Amino acid sequence: MYNRMQNHISFTRSSYIRWVFKYSRAKMYNEISSHNYATTTNITKSVPSIIELLDREKIPKVRLNPPVYQLSTKSFADTCFKILNSKPTWHPGHVGFDTETTVYRQACPRVVSMIQIATREICFLFQVYRITQGDSKKFPKLLQQFLDDKKILKVGVNAKHDADWLNSSYKITCKGIVNIEDIAKDRGYSARSLSELTAMFGDTGLVLKKTKKILKWNFDALKLDPELILYASSDAFAGIQVYENILADKMNYNYLNYEKLNPMTRIAEENEMYEILLQNYSKGKSHKQSLLIRDLENKYERWIKTKPKSLDRHREVVKTIETFINNGRLIAVQAAQVVQEANEKKTLESPSTNTEVDKSDKLAEKLDKFDKSAEKINKSDKSKSTNELDKLDKSVDKSYKSDKPADKSERFLKIPGFSLETILASSFADKLLPSKGLSPEDCSFLKEISSYILKAIKKESLVKSYINNGKNKSINTKDYAVILERINELVRKNVLKLGEKQNTVLCDSRWLKELENGYDKFILENKELNDNKSSDELINETNVIVESSNFSGTETGMNLTSDQSSGDNLMVNL
Repeated sequence: MYNRMQNHISFTRSSYIRWVFKYSRAKMYNEISSHNYATTTNITKSVPSIIELLDREKIPKVRLNPPVYQLSTKSFADTCFKILNSKPTWHPGHVGFDTETTVYRQACPRVVSMIQIATREICFLFQVYRITQGDSKKFPKLLQQFLDDKKILKVGVNAKHDADWLNSSYKITCKGIVNIEDIAKDRGYSARSLSELTAMFGDTGLVLKKTKKILKWNFDALKLDPELILYASSDAFAGIQVYENILADKMNYNYLNYEKLNPMTRIAEENEMYEILLQNYSKGKSHKQSLLIRDLENKYERWIKTKPKSLDRHREVVKTIETFINNGRLIAVQAAQVVQEANEKKTLESPSTNTEVDKSDKLAEKLDKFDKSAEKINKSDKSKSTNELDKLDKSVDKSYKSDKPADKSERFLKIPGFSLETILASSFADKLLPSKGLSPEDCSFLKEISSYILKAIKKESLVKSYINNGKNKSINTKDYAVILERINELVRKNVLKLGEKQNTVLCDSRWLKELENGYDKFILENKELNDNKSSDELINETNVIVESSNFSGTETGMNLTSDQSSGDNLMVNL
């Protein structure tokens, strides 16, 4: 409304009330009508007059609701801050803060292009590189004074990194910098990225979507892309929203009620978590329990939403691991087996050295101690087992947070069955795969990529992994196309399938299940054959012994006949 008013007409009380009502009803984020949920500040009374003054000075307004201004010249930047400084209540003591940099700029690469500053109601895009061309002496003085004011907090995700980048670009000191992810961590929330924190604590309707277009955008252009403007301003708006809401402990309604809106049984949740383990860990191989716990905590998105506090989620994951062990989905591995697997792996990769042997011996000692303690826990009552589990919980939590190996009570677990690599390396696969229409080249290629296809992977990444696995770091376009065609051929033969995300593939679950079932049957039949063979060999050995005994008896008989006159000799031979 204020845009259509004459410059000499000022806001009256009634017009201000109408403007506030219209603004609060029409507030838009990402073209979605938004309700201001979980706010800690109201629209300041100075905002309408600030907007009127900015419009009067003809400072470019590049977005209406909420208003976003582009400051592309030093004159615009100085005028903007003169207006803001004349209205001390334009901010509540903190502002959203972010920076952007044009990626492929040839002149002065890696120099900050834009500084975004926002309250809940208004955002400013200062194109500092366009203003300075990389010359720190041309940096707007009033903007510099604002950044140097420690009384005004500049809040954002990884805001200190942005401040450091500004310092390296223009030798500008930024004070009052606050990383909101640190606040989230102190309050027990595991979310770290701005998009995650916005989903939890942003106003309803504000959705941050990262796009690859950022690599091509020119943040120094006079005419900015509307999508670029939305992207840059949303980050700054999100910063202040998340900061205020997380301090007030006011979580987004949709996030807070995710479990009620999307109900699921505990068994269904455990099945989804087990699928994560199957996608990330090979069957039949030992893995540290702490690694399994960490992956489930960080990769099971449902629990990230329903159990946002990391400690709560950690405890539930530990309980789930214990459930998997009790129902046979996971197997606790003995220390000797872990050491044997480690030694076999080292033998295959490189010749062992005295140092490696020493490390293996130390590992064996630690795991032996664990085995003994584990036996005691199993024999003890449930209450003691729970206490021991709590101790293990703390030790595991401490170990992975410090990125150091867990203490002596660390457990090793494995998923029952055989890994895909093991099955494909067997004589069973050599007979089965050709019968399924796979050529020798397909079989060889499948064995090379088997460790990468349990979960979805981009075709390009799979090609690169195959190249690196073959120790061939460089490849020409023709060979790249050949490898890509091999991947597509395996898709056509239903060995691989297309993933949910574009241009990704993974092992077809039906084909893998058939392969695993066939190999289990093959192993069972071989075991029975070996058992029968062992029985036959035992019978043959018995017959040989019997025949040998009969032969000895014949000789004895001959001796008896020849020595009939000697009673002593008879007794001896008997």
